[in-house]
Amino acid sequence: AAPSVAPAVSVADQLSKDLRVAKMRIPPGRERLAKKMLQDVGFLKPLDGGWHFDTITLHQRHVVMELRPVGAADGVPAAGTLTLTPRAVAGPGARTSESFTIVVDAVVDDAQVGVHLEAAAKSVVTHDKGGFYEEIVDAHVPAIEAPVELGPELERSLSDRWRTFHSWPHSEKLVALRHLAYAGAVLLVWALVLIPMILRRRQDYAIIKRVRTTHLLPTGIQLILFAYWSLYWDEVPLQIQLIGLQVIFAYGFDALLGLSLFKRWTVSYGPIPIALSANLFVWFPGDHFYLSVVVIALALASMMTVVASAARVSAPSRRPVSTTRPGANWAFAVRISARRRRTSSAIALAS
Repeated sequence: AAPSVAPAVSVADQLSKDLRVAKMRIPPGRERLAKKMLQDVGFLKPLDGGWHFDTITLHQRHVVMELRPVGAADGVPAAGTLTLTPRAVAGPGARTSESFTIVVDAVVDDAQVGVHLEAAAKSVVTHDKGGFYEEIVDAHVPAIEAPVELGPELERSLSDRWRTFHSWPHSEKLVALRHLAYAGAVLLVWALVLIPMILRRRQDYAIIKRVRTTHLLPTGIQLILFAYWSLYWDEVPLQIQLIGLQVIFAYGFDALLGLSLFKRWTVSYGPIPIALSANLFVWFPGDHFYLSVVVIALALASMMTVVASAARVSAPSRRPVSTTRPGANWAFAVRISARRRRTSSAIALAS
């Protein structure tokens, strides 16, 4: 008989009692990697016969990929599942990849369902590069007693909280912090190279304070928008922490670039609205968070270049445009007038 939703629960129960995988866990941040393993068939991509893979669920020790009809209502059971368990539990003749034992389960008697599940299994074998699990060496495996029955509302609430904890704000935030740490390391190396040059020729470098309250107006508007979003979106407070670190990076990059190119740094509120504006339009996920640092750096470099070019255009040259000495034009005019008077006198005498 075709299995229903129960196998997912039984698989988790079996794995929790299997000593071979008792210390193996799927760490946070594996959601994108699991999605990439389906790239040959696609996630949420319409397939032949009106099917698509619309759900990928990461449990503590196994992954379940579900195939459903396109446009299926919420709560419709999956027509087929692809269950990925640790390779350590593979039996003789089982299909395996670098990390998993692959179990294909077609719930609906449809040839297309079997074809798509088989293609998904091949995609996992192709793109699984290993290292999906982590081993907790000092993990304690307690004795498992009879399960405690929880009320449906409490069980649903705990499930929702686990899903929130396992999603991007918690798992990929560590990756984003790592990218910011790399950016900070680059600024530190840059500063270590620049500081000896500044100390040798202090008279050539300057720090100018130009604090303009006009920069606070866009900053205030942006902060109001983030405060409003935080009322309805739980991810905003977590993103605000990363934005604060981006502002620190922006000031460091602005100072080092100004001192390196123009031997001066103009201290202002300018980097704050730039960092906030970059986060008003796009939030880069954890494994692409470095792009947000690149965007802020390019924006600051462009602003500094434009301001420097405008200053050169508006500033008059200190050298005279003409090589004629001051007063020469006036003397030339006096000589012409005197010559005209002498010519007029000679004409009068001749007449």
